[in-house]
Amino acid sequence: MLRRKIYITGDIDEQSYLAFSKRLTVLENDKKSGTKVEVELSSGGGETYYGLAFASRMRLAKCPLHVTAHGLVASAAVLILAYGTKGFRFMTREARVMVHEDSAKLKGEKTYLKKEIAEIEALDDHWNELMEARTGTLAREWIELDKSTTYLSAEECLNLGLVDKVI
Repeated sequence: MLRRKIYITGDIDEQSYLAFSKRLTVLENDKKSGTKVEVELSSGGGETYYGLAFASRMRLAKCPLHVTAHGLVASAAVLILAYGTKGFRFMTREARVMVHEDSAKLKGEKTYLKKEIAEIEALDDHWNELMEARTGTLAREWIELDKSTTYLSAEECLNLGLVDKVI
């Protein structure tokens, strides 16, 4: 029998996305397709674009994804938590979430820097709109939380609609 569990730990990057997507595909094609997949999440975050890739892959999944946050869930990993199946996004009482504005180390000519900054701002807006859609908390509230690099308890995440139950 195929164990229907996926672990997402460490950096959110190309390798972690590829491993997740491949494992999810195997479980989707299993004879128990449609049966829930448990996702254990503990990550300090990583690359914004791969956070978005996880989110779209989760949205398109052929089975419910029950996500449980452990330890620290930060940065790009927060969107993964938000994209668990609504009603089945869990967080242990010991866990913490951290949100912040996107950042980049930029170097180059002025025209290039302007384009990169515009993309960072567009990504921040997009990210906060997705968070609003998944949590019910307004994008402007996520913007304020992001600006000050905010650490959140499980209860605060529950109040923000990021998780559905504290365990």
